[in-house]
Amino acid sequence: MNTFVFKIIGSPEIKKPEMLKGKKVGISRLGGASDFSIRYALTHWGLTPDKDVAIIQVGGEPEEVLALQNKAVDAVILSEPFATVARRTGAGLIADLSQLGVPYTMHGFGVRKSFIQANRDVVLRFIKAYLEGIYVFKTDKNTALNVLKKYTRLDDVSLVQVAYEEMSQRLIRRVPYPDAAGIQTIIDQLAKTRPQMKNLNPNDFIDPSILKEIEDSGFVKKLYGN
Repeated sequence: MNTFVFKIIGSPEIKKPEMLKGKKVGISRLGGASDFSIRYALTHWGLTPDKDVAIIQVGGEPEEVLALQNKAVDAVILSEPFATVARRTGAGLIADLSQLGVPYTMHGFGVRKSFIQANRDVVLRFIKAYLEGIYVFKTDKNTALNVLKKYTRLDDVSLVQVAYEEMSQRLIRRVPYPDAAGIQTIIDQLAKTRPQMKNLNPNDFIDPSILKEIEDSGFVKKLYGN
């Protein structure tokens, strides 16, 4: 995924992001994707993380929902389906960070360059299997919903359906090329506290040649039939 996937969910009286000033926002883990995303978003809205808004580590997304319900925090940052779980308890949507249009490398597979050089065939076969997984997720809805139910530990099909529709239709790409702009976003944010990072080149951290070789071979077109 090449942008933020989180939604900020909070107490009903918080109607817009600027109203988070002086509030406490719960995240899964300090240093994780939810932490990075909320800090970026707060700065985007003119708020200073840890000064204007307290950022509290509360555990996983189910724990965030409980923290919001118990008023331990005023808002939380959640992906689907837990954003919908929270909203069904009476919380409100404050912002959908995916709508900011910020390039961001949400998740990815990393490997040493020396490993690619010595074992390129292994890497190619692994990524082919991953692309097949994306294909199954996008085209076999029942299997996808069962996987989502298993790993979210939610039995409510209507909840996992929300996550499925968002991810399969909008967020997950058929061929998820690594994105230099998404890496640059991370570098820029980290450079605010680690100035030595500002001169890093995002292209040094990605290798699009693996996916290009697979796509050029016709592997993806054969999967989808077009």
